Amino acid sequence: MVAHGWQPAEIHRIARRQHHVAGRLVAIHLRRHLDHHLRQHGTRLVDPRWQDQVDELGEAAPHSRWFASWRDRCRLDRATAYLRTGELLIRLGALPALRALIPPPGSPASAQLGQSASDPALHKVRGLLAKAESTEFEAEAAALTAKAQELMTRHAIDQAALDIGRPVGSPATVRIAIEAPYVDAKSLLLQMVATQTRCRTVALSGLDMSEVVGFPADLTAVELLFTSLLVQAQRALTEAGSAGGANARTRSPSFRATFLRSYAIRIGERLEETNAHVMAGTRADSARYLPVLRSQEEAIDAHVAREYGTLSSGRLRGGYDHAGATSGRLAADQAELTSGRLRDS
Repeated sequence: MVAHGWQPAEIHRIARRQHHVAGRLVAIHLRRHLDHHLRQHGTRLVDPRWQDQVDELGEAAPHSRWFASWRDRCRLDRATAYLRTGELLIRLGALPALRALIPPPGSPASAQLGQSASDPALHKVRGLLAKAESTEFEAEAAALTAKAQELMTRHAIDQAALDIGRPVGSPATVRIAIEAPYVDAKSLLLQMVATQTRCRTVALSGLDMSEVVGFPADLTAVELLFTSLLVQAQRALTEAGSAGGANARTRSPSFRATFLRSYAIRIGERLEETNAHVMAGTRADSARYLPVLRSQEEAIDAHVAREYGTLSSGRLRGGYDHAGATSGRLAADQAELTSGRLRDS
């Protein structure tokens, strides 16, 4: 279950989609697998990101009779338990191999994301965006996201200045799950956010995931902003549905798919406008740090070409709804943004 590059959260997601009891079985197996390596080797051969994902699954694994314990917890008879297990093994066995972004327990742990996980500036941005998403007061949300934008912009300039004269290094890759429905439109939103944060996205066909290539702080900024914008889009969709009342159009798949596509395109435009504005405001210092940003972008493009070859643009599925497009652009105009790291526009 842990081979072929799949991470704990990704395997659990596939299993849970098949059946909730299959998700619990995978979580218990992953917990037992990790605990075995911790007993044998301690944390020396366990990547902390792998352990974090397993811990988040929240399952405790008994050291004995674990299969029977799972069956009892899920209230399954013996025949149903074996049936669910067989279905799960067939499903997992058919999964394609993925790039190993996090080494499984027993492999030399890497620190691929470097400082991004513990960077104080990014930690503050994460907290500010979480508060902005949860507050019901628009003025407070605007103030929180404005502060997040200020922190990220200053952080980008400071980091680029520190990197002057240093080797560019190699880009990193993260995978981001795109939950159904409307995977195409949500993937487009991720692409817009990533492009304007100097990252690149590659959609994994049929798996509802995308790989994002970039440098550590940029990748973290992409994940933060993408998640925040998805929350805001869902809130706007809910409000549009409520405002429509008995009008079924605002709840139709065509309306919602068009809404999200229009939202994504307008968000991309706004991010590009924001980046151009910030770059204009720092023009006097740009000669110092822009070469670093350009070198990083060139390294990303070279990495994508080497690892993925020639990429083609995906075709967006679904019909077009004029009201959905209008509502999507309006929601994007009202969404709070943080620009992430600067892009050389």
